[in-house]
Amino acid sequence: MQDKWLAQLSKFEKVIVNCSLEGMFEMNDYMRPPSKWDSVWKNFDKLVKFSDTKEGKRIKVRVTTVNQLTNALHIVPFWKFMHDYQMTSNRGIGMSTNQLVEPAYYSMAHAPEWLKEEQRQQVLEFLETIKDSPHYEQYEEPLMEMVNFSLDSEHKYNSLVMRQYVTVTENYDKHRKHNVLSVSPEFTRIKNDITVS
Repeated sequence: MQDKWLAQLSKFEKVIVNCSLEGMFEMNDYMRPPSKWDSVWKNFDKLVKFSDTKEGKRIKVRVTTVNQLTNALHIVPFWKFMHDYQMTSNRGIGMSTNQLVEPAYYSMAHAPEWLKEEQRQQVLEFLETIKDSPHYEQYEEPLMEMVNFSLDSEHKYNSLVMRQYVTVTENYDKHRKHNVLSVSPEFTRIKNDITVS
């Protein structure tokens, strides 16, 4: 996030910088190697603060989070973190979610019902806590997109696809020397489900 780059952006009539952030702290580092959260956040904060200056006022900052199996129960805590940050900022931050479809083994479309239900509960409880927030609407729409995606009648649990998810994840962990359980302890239950079915 170089000052020179920000200065160049400020010359445009209108700029939208869309930041793809799947989570904070260890989740960011796990899902976006080799990025490190401390560096990501430092750059993001610098961008938002610059957009709040006279020079950067034409820059709009957005955050898009991809909803998928590994970060399914991390999105709401991350968005709570983002909301708390927004409440300290004079500039709004656009928020959006993408519902991952491909590869199928990462998609919530094939997730176990208990995981979908837990995510829905997290979303609804969080929205209730921020119902009086000036940012409520920009959080409600994308989070309810996640809920509606999980409620789609065509999206059903698929143990074969979940078996692929487990295999791919364990192979990635072995190759990268990571451990999914450090960011997604629910992986154990997903794995146990396919062993039972």
